[in-house]
Amino acid sequence: KELADKMDDWKLWYVVGDSYDKEQALKDDARDRGYHEGLEQGIEQGIEQGSKNTQMEIAKNMKSIGMREEDILASLAITREELEQLLQQ
Repeated sequence: KELADKMDDWKLWYVVGDSYDKEQALKDDARDRGYHEGLEQGIEQGIEQGSKNTQMEIAKNMKSIGMREEDILASLAITREELEQLLQQ
Protein backbone atom coordinates (compact mmCIF):
# COMPACT_ATOMS: atom_id res chain seq x y z
CA LYS A 1 0.00 0.00 0.00
CA GLU A 2 2.82 2.43 0.74
CA LEU A 3 4.13 2.02 -2.76
CA ALA A 4 0.69 2.74 -4.23
CA ASP A 5 0.34 5.85 -2.04
CA LYS A 6 3.78 7.03 -3.05
CA MET A 7 2.94 6.49 -6.71
CA ASP A 8 -0.29 8.45 -6.28
CA ASP A 9 1.66 11.26 -4.57
CA TRP A 10 4.23 11.19 -7.37
CA LYS A 11 1.49 11.36 -10.04
CA LEU A 12 -0.13 14.28 -8.22
CA TRP A 13 3.24 16.04 -7.90
CA TYR A 14 3.89 15.44 -11.59
CA VAL A 15 0.50 16.90 -12.60
CA VAL A 16 0.86 19.86 -10.23
CA GLY A 17 4.46 20.42 -11.30
CA ASP A 18 3.52 20.22 -14.98
CA SER A 19 0.68 22.69 -14.43
CA TYR A 20 3.05 25.02 -12.60
CA ASP A 21 5.58 24.81 -15.45
CA LYS A 22 2.88 25.63 -18.01
CA GLU A 23 1.60 28.51 -15.88
CA GLN A 24 5.12 29.85 -15.44
CA ALA A 25 5.75 29.58 -19.18
CA LEU A 26 2.54 31.53 -19.88
CA LYS A 27 3.54 34.20 -17.36
CA ASP A 28 7.01 34.47 -18.89
CA ASP A 29 5.53 34.75 -22.37
CA ALA A 30 3.06 37.45 -21.25
CA ARG A 31 5.87 39.37 -19.53
CA ASP A 32 8.05 39.17 -22.63
CA ARG A 33 5.22 40.33 -24.88
CA GLY A 34 4.46 43.20 -22.51
CA TYR A 35 8.11 44.21 -22.51
CA HIS A 36 8.30 44.19 -26.31
CA GLU A 37 4.99 46.03 -26.67
CA GLY A 38 6.22 48.63 -24.18
CA LEU A 39 9.49 48.92 -26.05
CA GLU A 40 7.70 49.39 -29.37
CA GLN A 41 5.40 51.99 -27.83
CA GLY A 42 8.40 53.83 -26.38
CA ILE A 43 10.11 53.85 -29.77
CA GLU A 44 6.97 55.21 -31.44
CA GLN A 45 6.68 57.94 -28.81
CA GLY A 46 10.34 58.83 -29.26
CA ILE A 47 9.93 59.10 -33.02
CA GLU A 48 6.82 61.24 -32.60
CA GLN A 49 8.58 63.54 -30.12
CA GLY A 50 11.58 63.81 -32.42
CA SER A 51 9.32 64.75 -35.30
CA LYS A 52 7.65 67.44 -33.19
CA ASN A 53 11.04 68.81 -32.15
CA THR A 54 12.13 68.94 -35.77
CA GLN A 55 8.94 70.75 -36.79
CA MET A 56 9.49 73.23 -33.98
CA GLU A 57 13.01 74.02 -35.15
CA ILE A 58 11.94 74.29 -38.79
CA ALA A 59 9.02 76.58 -37.88
CA LYS A 60 11.28 78.83 -35.80
CA ASN A 61 13.85 79.00 -38.60
CA MET A 62 11.20 79.79 -41.20
CA LYS A 63 9.76 82.52 -38.97
CA SER A 64 13.23 83.96 -38.30
CA ILE A 65 13.94 84.38 -42.02
CA GLY A 66 10.66 86.21 -42.45
CA MET A 67 8.40 83.57 -43.95
CA ARG A 68 4.70 84.24 -43.68
CA GLU A 69 2.73 82.04 -41.29
CA GLU A 70 0.55 80.80 -44.17
CA ASP A 71 3.66 79.55 -45.98
CA ILE A 72 4.94 77.88 -42.82
CA LEU A 73 1.58 76.22 -42.27
CA ALA A 74 1.49 74.92 -45.83
CA SER A 75 5.10 73.72 -45.71
CA LEU A 76 4.76 71.83 -42.44
CA ALA A 77 1.14 70.71 -42.93
CA ILE A 78 0.17 71.78 -39.41
CA THR A 79 -2.68 73.81 -38.00
CA ARG A 80 -2.41 77.43 -36.92
CA GLU A 81 -2.83 76.34 -33.28
CA GLU A 82 0.03 73.88 -33.62
CA LEU A 83 2.20 76.57 -35.19
CA GLU A 84 1.43 78.97 -32.36
CA GLN A 85 2.34 76.27 -29.82
CA LEU A 86 5.55 75.50 -31.68
CA LEU A 87 6.57 79.15 -31.81
CA GLN A 88 5.80 79.72 -28.12
CA GLN A 89 8.11 76.93 -26.96
